[in-house]
Amino acid sequence: MKGTTVFIWSVLLFITFISLGLSYVFNYTKSKDELYLQVDSLFQKHAREWGDCIMESKGIPYSGVYNSQEYANKKKTTIISVDDTIDISKTFFHPESYYEYQMKSRETFLIMSDAYDIEIIDSLFKNILRNAGVIAESSVELKIRNLKDMFPCPDSICKNVPFVKSLSTESIDGHISSPIGVGICDHALLYGYVKIKPSIIISNINWFGYSQICVIILFVILLILKHYLLKYHPIYSLFKRNVVLIGNTCIDISSQELFLWSGECKHITGTKMQLMQMLIDAAPTYKLSKDDVCRKIWNRNSKDGQALYNVVMTEMRGLFITDDPSLELKSLPREGMQLLVNGTMINKRRKMHFLLIYLKHNIRK
Repeated sequence: MKGTTVFIWSVLLFITFISLGLSYVFNYTKSKDELYLQVDSLFQKHAREWGDCIMESKGIPYSGVYNSQEYANKKKTTIISVDDTIDISKTFFHPESYYEYQMKSRETFLIMSDAYDIEIIDSLFKNILRNAGVIAESSVELKIRNLKDMFPCPDSICKNVPFVKSLSTESIDGHISSPIGVGICDHALLYGYVKIKPSIIISNINWFGYSQICVIILFVILLILKHYLLKYHPIYSLFKRNVVLIGNTCIDISSQELFLWSGECKHITGTKMQLMQMLIDAAPTYKLSKDDVCRKIWNRNSKDGQALYNVVMTEMRGLFITDDPSLELKSLPREGMQLLVNGTMINKRRKMHFLLIYLKHNIRK
């Protein structure tokens, strides 16, 4: 029993430590995902304003007035560069907000005039991370398409043209944010790159959260199971080793006890126990000759032991057979006896039924 207890404790502690370890792996992953989700949220929130920051930092004027009706009637947008003139139909570029129209146009102006300062964007990105308390390495990259390739003519657009240019700061192998569209019809995409050290992620872990509570609950459940396992397993082993089921009756040979379907326990003594053992040994026919019974139990022949034989037959019927409709103890003229078992009346749940009765009975002892 001591060895079994040590083994169960070892398994219990192993399962607990593994579960606890896995719970912290889950918490680490959750902490990392939450940090990167925070970074993405900050990037999406602030990156749309960074074009104006470049304009302001370079002293490029961008204020002015506009006529709302004139803007509403505007049929196209014309972009004039040193190399080309690009006309873009209202169908593809005419935001409802004039502010957005101006912002996108200014971004395109910065990109096409090589004035889009990626170092300023990188500085702004680092600053918002620092202000949010996110300790991480970061960088940005702007991938640019040729606007003329996107709009070969005013009334058509090619969205899948390749990037022809890339502006970036230091290279960081880490998390990549969802891109922010820059310029007219998002002909450039701005990406944020972030790498957070494991020590920073660990410092943000919730060390006692939902996962750890689940592990504690699991440990308590395992303790309860261990208690009942140690309590009931020896009794279950006795049940498997010593119990015989005949019909809807359970017999424990070692303790000389008999259990009826009702749960009643009867102690088997003397000649009844000897005859019960003989019947069990005669399975599956359960057929005994009168002469064998008389000689083994009373050391008499069948004639001299007839009276005793009749008495024990009556006692056996009263002991359990009359209470079990699946059994019948039949007298065989000039032969002996046979215990008949009606298989159609045997309860299919009898093993579990008697196991519960057996456990309950032996725990009370």
